Formats: sequence, structure tokens, C-alpha cells
Amino acid sequence: MSFEDVSRALNTLVKGVSEVYRGYYQYMMIEAVFCGMMLGQPTLLIGSHGTFKTSMANFIGSLFDKPVVILSEKFSSRKALEDFFEDVGGKIGVDKNRLMRNLAGGVNVEYEQAGGELMVNVEVDAVRYAGAKKLGDPVRRPLEIFSIQVNDQMDPEDILGYAIDHPALLGMRPPHAVKRGRLAGADYIVLDEIFNAPRLLSKIHHALNEKVVDTTIGPIEVAPVAWLLATNPLNEFYQTNIKLTNVATLDRYALSARSLPPSIQEILLMVERWKKLRVSKRAPIELIYEARKALDEVAIPDEYIYFSLALVSHLSRCYFSTSRGERCEESKDPFEADKDCSLCIYNEYPCGIANVGKVRTVIMLQQTIRAHALLNMRREANKEDLAFALLTVLPHRLYWNNREFLSQHGSIFTATRALIEKFAEKFASYGHRIGEIEKVIMKQDVARALELKKEYYDAPILRAMLDETIDMMKESAKKRADQQTLTVLEPPLKIDGAIKVIGDKKPAEQTQ
Repeated sequence: MSFEDVSRALNTLVKGVSEVYRGYYQYMMIEAVFCGMMLGQPTLLIGSHGTFKTSMANFIGSLFDKPVVILSEKFSSRKALEDFFEDVGGKIGVDKNRLMRNLAGGVNVEYEQAGGELMVNVEVDAVRYAGAKKLGDPVRRPLEIFSIQVNDQMDPEDILGYAIDHPALLGMRPPHAVKRGRLAGADYIVLDEIFNAPRLLSKIHHALNEKVVDTTIGPIEVAPVAWLLATNPLNEFYQTNIKLTNVATLDRYALSARSLPPSIQEILLMVERWKKLRVSKRAPIELIYEARKALDEVAIPDEYIYFSLALVSHLSRCYFSTSRGERCEESKDPFEADKDCSLCIYNEYPCGIANVGKVRTVIMLQQTIRAHALLNMRREANKEDLAFALLTVLPHRLYWNNREFLSQHGSIFTATRALIEKFAEKFASYGHRIGEIEKVIMKQDVARALELKKEYYDAPILRAMLDETIDMMKESAKKRADQQTLTVLEPPLKIDGAIKVIGDKKPAEQTQ
């Protein structure tokens, strides 16, 4: 499929969903869900009860179907069973033991014993395994949607999936995992009230990060087309939520979207439309996979990348200094330093108000700009795409040093918007000085970079940009084994004097 075909089809789907789930904030949620699917990354939906987070997420999943090849065979011996899985595995490129144990992603194996015969049913996702067509003709099936409201009384195995490996339970069946109706076997995952179950949350994060669910017979591969997680706002009205202060926990989610109720007019119109709602034809999930391939065709203007990197660099560095002490010589990681930002002379700068981790933020900003542009049928990203990325990638990741600023603006989403605008205003005020730093980056001028760093010592936004530039120069010099440049940028450890004392002492001792 061409870029235009894919983007037009997805745009049509978004607009179709927005006719069912109407409202200003609902449209942004819909786009966030589709962008998360295209990126293959988890999306966090945050909003009060009754704002259509879960129902909308489930509805989007119901719009898609997938091609599967279905096999059913009976066996009376273990050797015949193993030969069957060896043949299937050879055609789709999967180890026979992983297939037989039902550990392979995109494949579901179920066993049923009747007397001396073992019935085996196998479903193979023909999108994930091109060789599946060698096994038979695919049929279209709706996506396997796993949707549940979690609580801390749930057994993680009942949610995630589990293994049957005890001989007394197996009979003729080999040890195998049970995935049907569990997270491990789902194509599309929706978890509601995710922060109500801390014990389950750690297991879910393991599945998110490692793409597996661990069992007693081995890890089950987990690769759903969508991870959608919903939560109420973390405040006094929803006391069952744990109070999140761990930035690493929230950094795992690629995007977040705010869910507020639509206008009363739209709510009443939605109710009437739901009475007649029928999904007559599903969209092929191949659209999402084709979109993933097409993302690299979206061009991002240099100024958008530059602005994003400047913002993230500023928020991910700390120059904590007090009026009575000396200025901070080198930037610190804001999540390593124990500090009270209200005492910092830079507390009015965005970095004094909030901080963010650099790695995932930079990656997700660039990818989300591309995904949103593709969703809106653009080969080149524009300011709308940049704004969407900033307002979905940053809110849940920011750690707020200034709680008053957060309270004043009402929510993490409105506070994030105010923070970005504050940074943009200060950034624009630097005018020609930004141009000076750009020239340093283009020319890789080490001496000028160090000069500007001294000159802009009390301007943390410019210092962060220069420190980022100097880090890039260090990395480049290290790769080239350019020791002279490295020595200028990173002076060697000052131990020569001590070593010299020891060296000078040796001859004197030997003389005695």
C-alpha cells in the first residue's frame, strides 16, 4: 500500500470514531490511541469516571480484524504430535518446542484429550508470519481484545496467562501455556484503573518492557498491536489510586491523553447514535503494520527537531545554585541530585519548575510527530504535529518541582502547556544567541563552544544547549580516538602531582 492509501484509510477511521465518540478531548484521545498503535507503544488515558476512556478504547479495537490460518488435527502418539509441530514451525520459522508449549507470539495452541486421542487446534496470525499461507488459506477474525478493570485482589496469573505442567493434569498433552482470554494471548489490551493494583502493576510493566510473560515452562512472547491503560486522576476524589511519585514508572508509557466530558449537546447526540450503532465491516489490521513501515517517509523540519531537543535538554539538566554559593560548574542529572528547587537562583526557569528524563522523551517526541503527521495525511510534519507530540509525550513524564505551578494550572496537561509556552517565550528572547550556538553545532567548533559556555554561564537554557553540543563533540572525539580534543573538552583526572611525588621518592629510597 502507498503512503497516501495508508494515511487516507487511517484518517477515515479516526474521523469515523470521532462521529461515535464526539467531543474536543475525545478527538485527541482517539488520535493518541491510533498513534500508540502505529508506534507499537503503550498509551495512558487519564480522566475522571464516565469520560469514555475504556469504552472508546474497546470500540477502536473492535473495528479491526486479522487474517489467521486455523489448523485442527488429532494425534494418538507423541511422535506424531512432535512431527506436526516440526512441520508447522519449519513453515513459519518458529522453534517446534515453543509452538508445542504455546509460547510463541501470534500463535495460539489449544489441546483437548478424548480417550486415546489428542485434538490440537492451532491459530496462526498470517500478518506476523508470512509463511502461514503455506499452511492453508487465511480467514478473517476480529482481534482478540483483552479488556478488564483491575484490582489488587486479582491473581496475576489469571490476568497474564499461566502454564500447565503437572503430569497429573496433562494426560497426553505436553506442558503448555494457557493464553486464550488472557493478556498473553491478546492482540489488543485495555486495562482500566491500572494504578489500583500495585502488585499486578509490576508484572504488567515487566510484560511492557521485556515483551514477555514469565511462566514455569518458559516466557510467553507478548506483542499486542495496542496497549491502552486507563486511570482516574490521582487526587483526593479517587482515593483507591496509589500516589505516584516514581518518574520511572510513568516514563514507561509512550503517550498520554486527557479525557474530559464532551459538551451536553454532544453527549445527547452520542446516546442517540449509539442506539443505531453497528460495525458492518472491519478494517484490516494490516493498515497499522503498513503505517509503521511508512513512518520514516514523514519529514520533520529541522526547526521542530531543534526546538524539541532544546526543550528536553533544558528540562533534563540541573544547574542547582543558590544566591550564597558558587554557580554550578557542570550540569547534573536532576533525578540524581537531592535538592530544593525553590532555593535555586534559576527557580523561575522551566527547569526549576519541572524536570524530565531525556532518553525515552527524545525518542517518543520524534516518532509521535511522524505518527500524527501520517494520521493527518501529511508527508511533512507541521506545527500541529509538533504541538500534539509535546502535549502527549510530556505531561505524564514531567516531575513537578514547583507544586504551586501545577496547582495553579489545574492538571498535568494544562500545566505542561503553560510550561512549554514559558520555555518558548524565553527561548525566543535569546534571538541571535541561538544562531551562535547553531553555528557551533554546524562547524563542530570546540574552542567557540567552550567560550560561549563561559559567556552564557547564567543562562541555563543556553548552557543546556551548549552542554548537549559539548557531549556530542566528546562522543565524536572518542570514536575518532582524538585524544587532544578530548583533553580540551574533558580535562584528565588531576592525579599527576601525587604520582610524581611517589616517582620522585623511589630513587631517594634506593640510594639509601
